[in-house]
Amino acid sequence: MDYKRNAKYFRKRPSGKTLFIWGVITLVLFFFPIPVIGGLISVAIGWFLWFMPRPTDSEIDQMASAMTQGFKQQALKKLGIDEDEVKIAAPISFWGYDFGKVNERGIWKEPLNDTAILKSSYPVGKDKFTRTPVVRVSYFFFSEKEVHYYARLCSLISDTYTEFTEVVSYKNIVSVKTQNEEMPLYDMESGKEIPGAKARYDSFALRNSGGETISCTVRDASMIENSIKAMRNLVKEKQG
Repeated sequence: MDYKRNAKYFRKRPSGKTLFIWGVITLVLFFFPIPVIGGLISVAIGWFLWFMPRPTDSEIDQMASAMTQGFKQQALKKLGIDEDEVKIAAPISFWGYDFGKVNERGIWKEPLNDTAILKSSYPVGKDKFTRTPVVRVSYFFFSEKEVHYYARLCSLISDTYTEFTEVVSYKNIVSVKTQNEEMPLYDMESGKEIPGAKARYDSFALRNSGGETISCTVRDASMIENSIKAMRNLVKEKQG
């Protein structure tokens, strides 16, 4: 994966200070011995600042989707189970862009402790969908008595990642659902909320009787609708 190229997609737009400097340079270049050349140089600088070549929305989605491949065995290993233990139903896997978490003080925390991410932004694609440089890959496996969950948070702009697992007994599950959510966006570097900036995204949530929830983003909930129905039916069957 070309992390440097991907980083261009998530690069922050020029700040007011940068644009001011560009404006000053533009004025200076108009006094260039050959004004046309000076103008072309100014346009080239502006184009680099605003429209530098970067991956398309679909290319980023394709690379994110590819991350779901090849982790099944790692997921089983991390969970400490083998395929024979979880063969009562087909495993479910999907991915989504991760928007991070906000602590009790209202400060956003970057999920991977990756300085490259702190320099990134939340580009909104031509499809009006907000993307982040962090992808959450989710796997659900089903044994006779429990649902086993494996999650891997991966960066699209570096080789950093983290992974974690959870196990929930069927008898303790009280809801299995997908929903469309909205959350404010936070400046990745400062951790503070960006006024007026929000992202809408699909999510999957499995909640237990203790109020604890396994919640994960889904790029497109409609793509896993049948799988989620099958999970609900399995849970109902196991709860008798």
